[in-house]
Amino acid sequence: MAVINGDKLLMTKYAGRSLPQWVLISGFVETGETLEEAAEREVFEETGIRIRDLQYFGSQPWGFSDSVIVGYTARLDGPDEIRLDRKELAEAEWHLRSRLPDELTDISIAHEMIESLRL
Repeated sequence: MAVINGDKLLMTKYAGRSLPQWVLISGFVETGETLEEAAEREVFEETGIRIRDLQYFGSQPWGFSDSVIVGYTARLDGPDEIRLDRKELAEAEWHLRSRLPDELTDISIAHEMIESLRL
């Protein structure tokens, strides 16, 4: 999930993982959910942020977990204050789209999404 707030992008760092890079919000679809419902739920659960204008970005197979990654973009809907779920995330911040981190490798759709949102 790439959440956009004007000239900013919401980026996170996972809690309890060895991946130190800034990444986008991610999660899994629960039984009975649509992809869009899962995207909205994951963003809210992990950051307290509400989203609107959900747009499909693309998808890719993910062999590491025998699953499919589906990418969406959305706009902030309401206050931009982050309420971090510390079990899921170590950090979450709004990053200027003109100064997004260059940390991700190009093996995932997340990299493609971040690059497409860079100003």
